[in-house]
Amino acid sequence: MIRSRQPDIIILIHSGYDEQVYALPYIKAGANGFLSKQASHEEFKAALKAVMSKGKYVSYQVQQILLNTIKDNNFGKVMNPITSLSPNEMRVMQLLTEGKWTKEIAAIMNVKENTVSTYKRRIFNKLDVVDSIELSKKVSLLKQF
Repeated sequence: MIRSRQPDIIILIHSGYDEQVYALPYIKAGANGFLSKQASHEEFKAALKAVMSKGKYVSYQVQQILLNTIKDNNFGKVMNPITSLSPNEMRVMQLLTEGKWTKEIAAIMNVKENTVSTYKRRIFNKLDVVDSIELSKKVSLLKQF
């Protein structure tokens, strides 16, 4: 959206979110780089230098993941944790992102509330989120790519 209004703007994302999940979607969306808030001062300077010279920047760890996924021809699965969900977890995730409560999901899926709670816990762990709001945001972002 920013890039459509100002095509020459330089965008370096500096985020506390997991770079192994979020870096690629932001780069694909037009960011010049992605840097974790845990990065060292030296890495921050290197990232700024790279993007200011019209280059791209991702950390060494993300570079290694990208190279391994290209080598293994497994690109989408590694960068998108949604692919690690079971069919039941996918269904629960979908219903959660629609705003359904645990009790409603249990009734829809004809399972116990405890079962839904177990699926929720697994989903939150696999997608590294803490609540349904964060889940919805992450799923929305990941489904774009």
